[in-house]
Amino acid sequence: MATYHWPPYSLLKTIKLAIKPLPAVGRSEGNASDPDVSKAHYHSLLRMGSPQPLNIPDFDSTSSFLAWQEKRRSAFIERMLYPYHEPVEITKAEIVENEEFRQETFEVFLGQKRLFRYFRLQPKKSRRGKVNGSLPTILAFVGHGCVLDVLEDDVSYQHAFAASFARDGYLVYVMENVGMEPGRDIHKALDQALRLEGWGWYNLLFSHQRIMLHQVLLDPFVDSDRIGAAGVSTGGLLALVAAAQEPHIKAASVQGIFSSLRTSFIRDRGRHCSCGAIPNALPDFDLPILALLVTPRHLQIVNGKYDSFPPQEAQRCLDSIHPILQQLEYPDPEFAIAPGAHSFDVSSAMEFFNKSLN
Repeated sequence: MATYHWPPYSLLKTIKLAIKPLPAVGRSEGNASDPDVSKAHYHSLLRMGSPQPLNIPDFDSTSSFLAWQEKRRSAFIERMLYPYHEPVEITKAEIVENEEFRQETFEVFLGQKRLFRYFRLQPKKSRRGKVNGSLPTILAFVGHGCVLDVLEDDVSYQHAFAASFARDGYLVYVMENVGMEPGRDIHKALDQALRLEGWGWYNLLFSHQRIMLHQVLLDPFVDSDRIGAAGVSTGGLLALVAAAQEPHIKAASVQGIFSSLRTSFIRDRGRHCSCGAIPNALPDFDLPILALLVTPRHLQIVNGKYDSFPPQEAQRCLDSIHPILQQLEYPDPEFAIAPGAHSFDVSSAMEFFNKSLN
């Protein structure tokens, strides 16, 4: 049993007002939808859903950029992580073994109530090689759906990618999304209740991934110089957030999500789950800004050709940060358009991590 104190964070009291979504409109292949703004009578919707400059200062040197990164990371942790003021306890609940890896289930408790579960997959034979007895590690984050989608279900849109990495010799940690446990999905109810105090479902997930990461960094089998994060949809956003706030993560594969939140969850809210309208994310933590917090570490962006998060929107957002990266002489994120629609492209992610973590 492991116990540690979660740092207290000030509780935000902002109450978020519900905004009626814009009506759904047609979409041509790969293009962001273009609503008929003449039918949107509310100034706030027109303003929030329109492209705006990134909320970042001008950088006159690499040192000023690095200072901004550190300050913005600290601000994210302070403002975006749901506060747990009491210590949590972590217990090992179950062990399952097959010929390729050993799977352990851990439960995280606050008092007598379980917060969430995470899973540890340790390969029995490593083709990745060892450094001082440790292994390259992947943090696998689940999208909308059951954790079995990344552990067992090859035909799901997440294609059991966590198991694929374990079979390939990576040590893998998987976080289950609270409210999406097998047999039920109450994440929208959690999201609505939390909004009364200025939080949302994602704020819980941001805190939970920090708790899991704390345990990852204590694991003697983890090579702390070779940690990656991956996921699709919600899992992709969580992988991006994990890498943005934690410099120990050297590479992240962000799939099926990269865009501006203004497009994805304001202008196109009718197409996506309302939980993606993350309280307090704008203007400081739009996804292109989170990508800047990852640089110059390895970042892969993958959107499907027919994804509802279209590759053209992802490219537009990457173009918005290109001048900054060019000025700093930092590499642009890798960008790929996967065939098909909204799903995790295992082969491109495997190639990316084999190159960036080995």
